[in-house]
Amino acid sequence: MLLIVGKKVESKKEIPVIIGTPGTTITSFKVAFHVDDNTNMPPVPKETINSIDDLKSYVYWMLCRDNQLLGGDHPTSDNFLRRGLDICGMFFYLQGPRAVRFTAVWDRDGNRIFFYDANGRRYREMELGDGEIVVGE
Repeated sequence: MLLIVGKKVESKKEIPVIIGTPGTTITSFKVAFHVDDNTNMPPVPKETINSIDDLKSYVYWMLCRDNQLLGGDHPTSDNFLRRGLDICGMFFYLQGPRAVRFTAVWDRDGNRIFFYDANGRRYREMELGDGEIVVGE
């Protein structure tokens, strides 16, 4: 069993961690730093999203931020949703820790994104504005 003692340093967004065995005196230890690379600012403002790449970046950033995950640490995928031959939206999937899944759906007609938690409940609906997102069909 390991004892992990941590302290968050707010100004640098680093967490020093001391690892040892409980009940023993720690004479030497390692300090590991975890740097939080999630920023408070989205990769692109939602009002200026006009391409699929911008949309993907924004949705993944929101899923990571809302679920307190580090960006880039978890597998992601996405697929176009079709009505007949026309693209009507996009499905986003983020694989969290321990097989937890977070999803989002973009509705092309309404230009809205619906975010879903690990239980499949919608927790956020967001309108992207009047701009059209260009989809290479």
